[in-house]
Amino acid sequence: MNNPIIEVKDLYKTYYNGNIPLEVLRGIDLTVDKGEIVSIVGESGCGKSTFLNVVGGLDSTTSGQILINQERIDEMSENDLSYFRNRNIGFVFQFHHLLPDFTAIENVMLPYLTHQFDRKKASQLAMEILHQVKLDKRADHRPNQLSGGEQQRIAIARAIINNPGIIFADEPTGNLDEKTSHEIQELLWNLREKFQLTILLVTHNKQIAEQADRKVTLSYGKIERD
Repeated sequence: MNNPIIEVKDLYKTYYNGNIPLEVLRGIDLTVDKGEIVSIVGESGCGKSTFLNVVGGLDSTTSGQILINQERIDEMSENDLSYFRNRNIGFVFQFHHLLPDFTAIENVMLPYLTHQFDRKKASQLAMEILHQVKLDKRADHRPNQLSGGEQQRIAIARAIINNPGIIFADEPTGNLDEKTSHEIQELLWNLREKFQLTILLVTHNKQIAEQADRKVTLSYGKIERD
C-alpha cells in the first residue's frame, strides 16, 4: 500500500529579470512514498535544484501545492515553515556549509540547539550520530582538519540530528572523487534503512541515480520520465 510522504501538485516556479518572466518549473506533479529514495536527474539548468529548494520549503512556489506529511507547506508563514523544516527535513548540499570555527560535533549540534537549549543532550545526540557516520574519533576536529568526504559526513550527521523523516540532498557527491562518492552513497542508503528516511536526491552521478528506487528526469521544468 502506498504511503505518500511528499505530494507535489501542479507546481510552478517563475523568476523575473525585471519584467521578463523565466519559468523554471512548469506544472510538476510528483508523489514520493515514505522510505523511498528518489533521484532527480536532468541537464544543467533544467530546474533540479530549484525543484528541491521549493519542495523543501527553502524557496516559495509561484503556484501549486506541496504537502509534506499531509501538511500544506506552501501555505505556511515563514515562522511556521522554519519550525516545520527544522523538525521534518534535513538538507545536504554539494558544498557542506560547515562553520569553519566550530568543531565537527559543534556543527552537528547546531540544528538541535535552535529549538532545544539542552547543550548536554545535544552533545550526546551528536556524538551518537557521529558514531553512525564513523567520525566519532574526529569530533573535536574543525572542518579544515577534515577531508572533503569527512566534511560531507559531518553535514549528513548534522542533517539527521533532529530525526527528520526526509532528507533533501543536492549533489551531495558533486565535489568528491569516485571512491568517496560511493562511500557517501552507501552511508545515505544505510541511514535510510536505520532511520526509515525518505531521500530526494539531485545528482549528476549516473551510478547513484540508477541505484535509487526511482529515477525522475526533469527537462525544461517538467517531468520527462518517472
